[in-house]
Amino acid sequence: MIPANEKRTLFQWIHFLIPYLYTIGILVIFLWMTVAAAALAIITFHENPTALLMLTSDDSRSLDLLAGTSWLDVLIKPILASNFNQIIFKGLFMLLVWMLLFLVVPLAFRRLTRFKFFNLEIEVDAAAQTVIETIEVSAPKAKLMAYLSSSDATDRTIALLDAESANFRDVLAYFLEEIQAGYKKSPLNTNFSFSIYTHNPPAELDELIAASREANVSVISNKADPDNVMKKSYFVYAYQTAEREFITVISSYTSLFDLFDQYLFETLHHTVTRNQEYYELLIAVATMDADA
Repeated sequence: MIPANEKRTLFQWIHFLIPYLYTIGILVIFLWMTVAAAALAIITFHENPTALLMLTSDDSRSLDLLAGTSWLDVLIKPILASNFNQIIFKGLFMLLVWMLLFLVVPLAFRRLTRFKFFNLEIEVDAAAQTVIETIEVSAPKAKLMAYLSSSDATDRTIALLDAESANFRDVLAYFLEEIQAGYKKSPLNTNFSFSIYTHNPPAELDELIAASREANVSVISNKADPDNVMKKSYFVYAYQTAEREFITVISSYTSLFDLFDQYLFETLHHTVTRNQEYYELLIAVATMDADA
């Protein structure tokens, strides 16, 4: 097995934890409102049980309010003067601030087509931006695929086989590391890890490995929630060479695999095999010339 581990960035952890922080914040606000109301009820019950049941102030204060100069003084002031109402108003205000914080802040981190809150409406990107992003992401993968089919990749494979006595797995791991480095660059900004097994692959991947063997193609299994950095997406390829079977497992905590990834990694396996066969042919021809 040749492992290559993937690291998750601080921003990816923050992005994953934001929904939990949002929920915890709301629960804390409701808990504060409940505790504060309960404490006030206990104090009021001991001091003035009638005020607790009627939710009113003492009589002298009520007379002062009735002596107000306008009907607003009579209707609004008792509401604002109530400690119970103040707890409710403060709790609702904190909820509003908390909700606005988690609605506005994500605008700085992700592209949205439209954001609307009450009468506030913000339009960030046009629909065509999605097409542009797809092209930007696909272009580097196409360049990597072209590189694997180029003479440079062939020459590098021959150099590895000739100088370091490498085998199929060593060459495959070398090019996977190159692709891994390319994926980390903009605009992909993607991390993945890989392992190449010749025996005893992870038991949790048995179904994917069996499906790859049966269809003789690679298999992709993406996680349901792309933002969940605790789970992985998988690319699995049970690839049979003339010598033995190699099981390539590529996984990512932070991204999903698409058809471009699948074609790229499959092309890599076939290219390494073809270049290895070409190298063996060169060695055979050179041996025949030497014997002659």
